[in-house]
Amino acid sequence: MTTANIAHFIKSGTFGGVRLGMTEAEVIGCLGTPDWRSDSKGEAFMFSYGQWEIHFLTKNSGKAFLIHNDHLLYDCINHDEMLQFQNSTFKIDLDFIKPFAHVRLKEVITWLKREKVPFSFQDKDYEPLLKLESGVYLDFTDTEPISTKDSGFHWGPGRQQDLQENETRIENSGNLILYAIGISNLQEVLSNEL
Repeated sequence: MTTANIAHFIKSGTFGGVRLGMTEAEVIGCLGTPDWRSDSKGEAFMFSYGQWEIHFLTKNSGKAFLIHNDHLLYDCINHDEMLQFQNSTFKIDLDFIKPFAHVRLKEVITWLKREKVPFSFQDKDYEPLLKLESGVYLDFTDTEPISTKDSGFHWGPGRQQDLQENETRIENSGNLILYAIGISNLQEVLSNEL
């Protein structure tokens, strides 16, 4: 059985042997049959292994352009199901991410420094907060408690969004809450098509 180790994913950009640019057949060879597969009639489709998603462009020979999970917030009673997954082919090792607990920016930075993983900050909304040399991004929200009430379109919880009912802004940046880990080469793929 293969293990998709989150620490290894963060350091290498490889998720249980899956890399960007792999075909759906190659991904299935590494991770087994997905939990769910979206319709592939549009421009893109995805595989889901629990809440860990692999997205493919239909035009790009069905090659993977995004591997991510944007359900890392502890904002539901089945939080463990948002993080953990196992089938007959692979299982996920969460490392420093724990079910039923928020992961704070200060904890992630401490872990990255201890593991000697180079990173950079990018403090623009609609862009991930931390980018790593591996190409992996980690993004955080600045509100707490996390609201499930929608207030128009935005990409993930983000930062500097309008506050929802019962939310407060997190003032100390070290306390920002991790909500997404992923890697994507979509911009590169699209620019090569032009």
